[in-house]
Amino acid sequence: MNRFTLRNLTIILSRVLCLLVLAANPVIAIEDIKKQSGGEEDNNGFLILPVLGSSPETDFMFGGVTQYYFREPGSDPDSRPSTFSAVFIYTTKKQIVSILSLELYRKNEEFQISGGLTYTKFPDKFWGIGNNTIDDNEEDYTPELIGFSLFAKKRFRPGLYLGLEYEFYKSNIIEVETGGILSSGSIPGSTGGIASTVGLMLDYDHRDNIFSATSGQFFSFRANFFDESFGSDYNFKTATVDLRQYFSIFDDQVFAVQAYMRALSGIPPFQMLSLLGGESYLRGYYMGRYREKNMLTCQMEYRTSDWKNIGMVAFAGLGNVGNKLSDIEFGDLKHSVGFGFRYTISRAERVKIRMDFGFGKDSSGMYLSLNEAF
Repeated sequence: MNRFTLRNLTIILSRVLCLLVLAANPVIAIEDIKKQSGGEEDNNGFLILPVLGSSPETDFMFGGVTQYYFREPGSDPDSRPSTFSAVFIYTTKKQIVSILSLELYRKNEEFQISGGLTYTKFPDKFWGIGNNTIDDNEEDYTPELIGFSLFAKKRFRPGLYLGLEYEFYKSNIIEVETGGILSSGSIPGSTGGIASTVGLMLDYDHRDNIFSATSGQFFSFRANFFDESFGSDYNFKTATVDLRQYFSIFDDQVFAVQAYMRALSGIPPFQMLSLLGGESYLRGYYMGRYREKNMLTCQMEYRTSDWKNIGMVAFAGLGNVGNKLSDIEFGDLKHSVGFGFRYTISRAERVKIRMDFGFGKDSSGMYLSLNEAF
């Protein structure tokens, strides 16, 4: 097991200003700092780190992560380590997130098995369903969720991965506003229930870096089948397509583009509809401000090179939701623009802290997180 001196621990804590561990693996920054300080390389290690962050959905969040990481004997030392992690996060909105997760890599990443257990108690907001809900419809509700997931992927050729997944979620709505939309019980999912799915995944990844790509492309396709034969209270299907392209221009400055689509059929619970907004899609809108079965978004980002580990970005995006994909009209798209700052905490792995300021129509948000939005 790796042992860190007090000096190295001080360096780590001073550089890791915020870590949102749901977005990336914090062991990368630790290993990079240790390499720079001349420490020995081990296949196994144990670490404990703070978690800090912010978003409109959570306000400020804090907590901690403990993680054990390891590699198989004989593995390439540059291969990604397997990890077992425990996370606890509490927010100033009295939200709780706790996660136990495992990522297991075999034969130098040819096989990947991952899974986790999740518990959340997450006071949230609901405006109704559709792309024309009004601000006056806003109501508070508090869901409680227990989840289990298991994923298995195999690499068939460089950059190409195929896999299967199973996910199980049991939700309970423990508080709603009296007289609100959810209190009527007419919205699917407003009384809780079980959602269980088997899914297929296809990934084609030719980025030069998974945390902050400067060139290459990424394609991802997901198909999930929620059915009572898998123990689900809801019968519906989802398909997700994520397309990304990265262009390196002007001395390591980057122009990045993403197109994202999520389509549903059947009758899903309202919690699992496509949600517009948040830190990844149309920053500046509260995540779930607009929700429906189908969603289309496109965004672009211009990223400057680092100066003393500090960089800047400018971004813009368009998107909307609809009951059918044909309902999403190009003349009625929601828009988002913004700018942000980056601080590199691992130059070798390009791990960055990001602070973004997004602006939508009559809304805005500040996001403090780890790594790029896409």
